[in-house]
Amino acid sequence: MNWETLPEKWPEYLDEAVRIINNQILPSVRFSLNELLLGAVVNTRRTPVVEATSVLPEQQVLVQTAYVEQQQFDGYDAFVRHAVKRKTIFDRRVLKKEGKEVIFDKGDLVQVYRSDLDYTFKTIKKIIPKWSRPYRVVERNVNSYTLQTIDGRLIEGKWFAARWLREFKPRMGTKLAEEQLEVIRRRTEAHEKA
Repeated sequence: MNWETLPEKWPEYLDEAVRIINNQILPSVRFSLNELLLGAVVNTRRTPVVEATSVLPEQQVLVQTAYVEQQQFDGYDAFVRHAVKRKTIFDRRVLKKEGKEVIFDKGDLVQVYRSDLDYTFKTIKKIIPKWSRPYRVVERNVNSYTLQTIDGRLIEGKWFAARWLREFKPRMGTKLAEEQLEVIRRRTEAHEKA
């Protein structure tokens, strides 16, 4: 961003932004943004003007720095605890609704759901399948997966959430079914060796 692209109305919102930073307490963290971002001290007595305007001893600066770091660690810990609590609630709701968590292993064949067709009124959606062609799972990251095509081309820069995937079962006797059986056999051997 440079001066030419900077919105001209930003001064109108500056006072409101400063007020929010100074006064709004985040309920999940129990700190204001001012306290977390700028290191404003909470739960301490006010510093007399004489001390605040004089040169501070190095020891006081170190104590203040340690206090601010601890306060930021507490804020970070509160954010993480809040996120874990929200995820637990979400997981409980999903498991109650769906029944179980779906986990795919490396090498599994999956299909991706095309959610972009859900809210379109184009007639083409009537003939386009909702589920994609089969892909192979390459890597798992918590609840997301990296996929590659059957011929081994990686789908770059995209993670697919597990809720948009379903297992693909190839017809028995096809080349794809034989390849999948080989992948499962190698994976089983690797687990037995480990």
